[in-house]
Amino acid sequence: ITHASSSGSVTGDDEDNPANFGGLAGFNAGTISYSWASGAVDTAAVNVGGLVGVNTYQGPGTAIISDSYALGNVHSTNEIVGGLVGDNLGGTIQRSYAAGNVNGARDVGGLAGRMRAQSGHDPLIENAYATGNLVGNAGGNLAHANMGGAVGEMWDGTVSNVFFTGQVDGTGFVNNVHPLIGAAIEGYWTNLYYNSETALASEPLGEIHRSLYASKAYLE
Repeated sequence: ITHASSSGSVTGDDEDNPANFGGLAGFNAGTISYSWASGAVDTAAVNVGGLVGVNTYQGPGTAIISDSYALGNVHSTNEIVGGLVGDNLGGTIQRSYAAGNVNGARDVGGLAGRMRAQSGHDPLIENAYATGNLVGNAGGNLAHANMGGAVGEMWDGTVSNVFFTGQVDGTGFVNNVHPLIGAAIEGYWTNLYYNSETALASEPLGEIHRSLYASKAYLE
């Protein structure tokens, strides 16, 4: 998909456990470049993103999103919710951004709700940014945790050259709330920035925050 756009809103309910809702595509295992979505996404599904619901690696040259953006607000009463991509499974996101507000019940991220390896291939987010505000909701029978201005939950992979200018409000979440990465199990991050004076509407929670603060990965 290249030079494509969508301006319509996307909605859905929780019938039959739906998954993979995106402003442009629900599922991407190919390439998306120079494309955008401006409509809101509002659903009760898992894997919900302003541009793509799930970005899944299926071999060389797949699951690549570049030079693309999402402008619409994203809301789900379920988990794995991102301003750009819901779930980044071994995929690559480059030179892209998200500007909408994001509201989810667990694994909520300004760029990606969650990122983890797929078929042994680590995910990557680089040269990207998010500007929308993040809030949590009490939807579903979930442990409400993992909210980050860049990524909600990071299982592995790399996040590099990313900044966040919105505000994170983790009120009602029990753990792992931060303006950069909510929870990091493994992986690498470098050159991540946020405004330390405005980014947090609630106190940071979780182990990841001390290591990030210690590395001074934020804007003074």
